[in-house]
Amino acid sequence: MQQPSIPFSFFKVKKEPDETYSVFNRLTCKTYELNASAAYIIWMCDGTKNTDAITEKLREQFSLDSGEARKAVAEFLAFLQEKRVLVWRTSKVEKVEAPAPKFIIFEVTNRCNLNCIHCSVCANERKCFELSTQEWTTVMRDLADMGTRDVGLSGGEPLLRRDIFELAAYAKDAGLHVGLVTNGLLLNEENITSIKRLDISVQVSLDGANAASHDHIRNSPHSFQRVTRKLELLRKHGVDFTIATVATAQNYADLPELLKLAEKLGAVNFRVQPFFPVGRGSVNGNELNLDAAMTREVTAFLMRASKQTRMQVGGFYFQFLLDSDPAATSEPCKDASCSGGYDFAGITPDGFVYPCSHIWQLGDDNVREEPFAWIWQNSRMLNFFRSLRREDVNDTCQLCKFFSKCLGGCRAMNLLQGNIFAPDSHCWLAHPPRNTQLVSCS
Repeated sequence: MQQPSIPFSFFKVKKEPDETYSVFNRLTCKTYELNASAAYIIWMCDGTKNTDAITEKLREQFSLDSGEARKAVAEFLAFLQEKRVLVWRTSKVEKVEAPAPKFIIFEVTNRCNLNCIHCSVCANERKCFELSTQEWTTVMRDLADMGTRDVGLSGGEPLLRRDIFELAAYAKDAGLHVGLVTNGLLLNEENITSIKRLDISVQVSLDGANAASHDHIRNSPHSFQRVTRKLELLRKHGVDFTIATVATAQNYADLPELLKLAEKLGAVNFRVQPFFPVGRGSVNGNELNLDAAMTREVTAFLMRASKQTRMQVGGFYFQFLLDSDPAATSEPCKDASCSGGYDFAGITPDGFVYPCSHIWQLGDDNVREEPFAWIWQNSRMLNFFRSLRREDVNDTCQLCKFFSKCLGGCRAMNLLQGNIFAPDSHCWLAHPPRNTQLVSCS
């Protein structure tokens, strides 16, 4: 296989008023001071130049001999890779024209009334100047004009914003359908009336089938009792709702009981996604991460459950490894792009546009500086994910008969675990289960 030789820096160089340079890695919250040549190297790591081209331009810019330039580039790029500032790819980043996003998530606030141990966005910890009502409505109008039809209001806890239903009303008037992603604890008779009036879809988080499990991950005593009462209130008022669960190593065996509880509470959808070690969750990753064998257990359960319950069940990936014939999946496929930045994107409370909720730290452009429509078509970060090719990923995935189904797995999960192009840690083909005792999810 061809070796990757094209570096891409996730983070841009910042030039200070005193003419010094720095780069801030938002994945690790580390800042690195740079000299002029180091800053110039990062500027050139835009995914369109290989190391030979970067070396030659550095040599010309700073009047170095070829040996000096080659050594400087090799050593500094190795440093940046170690510090998770850049990744290597085989294909060049190309501008990909994308249709309007199907769905956009608005993190309208980072404030929350909980401090969950698996929180992916570090709720209550990220200090930011939230977009105003007018700034959010400007983005909504931009999206509606582009042709987007679905937006989600999330956080933090979105119900903490006083203007949350003003935002929802504006979105509806603009022709957008609105979803609300909430922990449920602030639901009451008054705001449920607004939810019904504005035809808002509601997703409530429930991460355990009992108080011990849910309260532990939500880091809040009595939260299970409180949220189940709120779900009963939604049902009383005839509001359809989704129950969403993050599957972890601690709760995955409880999913059958949680599914029964969701049915009892009257949910119309039951959505499960694997834990991602990001935000506050990264601190607790060792105890919460699902391995490939656990993922297989959960996926098999969800597939059975989808045929046995009245609810819509979904949200997991790799289902095709259980229900497809590998011989039927070996169709030609050179694409390895990600739906993040193509079908979907998100916006942080302070306006940064990111390709995927699990890697919000890669927000590279801000709606306070450019209209969303311009960012959607011109963002270097979004085009990085859109333009990925088969040759960029690892050999194991390239040679797999299922490649055309999964395109090499989840980029966000891989990046969070240190190698964006590695085989997905949840794939049980790439990571065959060892002979260990599993708690059955049946």
